[in-house]
Amino acid sequence: MKYKRTSRDEISKLVTTARTYSLDARVESLSLGARFQLAYESARMWSEIVIRAEGKRLASRMKHHEKVIQSIAGIIGPEMEEMVEYLGNVRKKRHLIMYEGAISEVSPDDVAELMKVLDELEKRVIEWLESNHPDLLPLL
Repeated sequence: MKYKRTSRDEISKLVTTARTYSLDARVESLSLGARFQLAYESARMWSEIVIRAEGKRLASRMKHHEKVIQSIAGIIGPEMEEMVEYLGNVRKKRHLIMYEGAISEVSPDDVAELMKVLDELEKRVIEWLESNHPDLLPLL
């Protein structure tokens, strides 16, 4: 993990992107697979926000997404472990969709559950930012 200072502007842009993916994932006219992938990208982006807020950056290498998601439990705390495990399973399903054409394996329940977890993740990350990095919040 490399250290690189972040800024309010960078965090603000990442939050905007995470929220945009989340909003797009709620568009019911999109396929379930597309909605699932957009929700996953939002969750990954919220995880990236935590890492960047700490002044860290993970190198883009094998298992990059997995490491990004796993790192939030180590930064925010062990109360995130269950969510990290769930998001790890989501990551695996997203991989099957992207690289093995398993788009038909996404159900409406999968998307609904992921959206609930995504909303909770956003809430927890914002609370964590407020407590640990309030200087990064003004542009939110």
